Amino acid sequence: MCRYARVDENGFVIGTSNLSGEVSASDMILVDEDFDITNKRWNGSSWESYTPPEPPEPEPTQLDRMEA
Repeated sequence: MCRYARVDENGFVIGTSNLSGEVSASDMILVDEDFDITNKRWNGSSWESYTPPEPPEPEPTQLDRMEA
């Protein structure tokens, strides 16, 4: 069984796949079974860690504005 991290055009992981054999695709990076993909980015030759940006504050709903 081969585990792959699937990356987008910027190298950010968008999912993983466990396949029965090896594949050759630029968006599929072979990783170890125990590799933690959390906050990892593929730079074309190796993995880098990154800190994701803080999510923006949600906009108040129309009901919130009416109650204020």
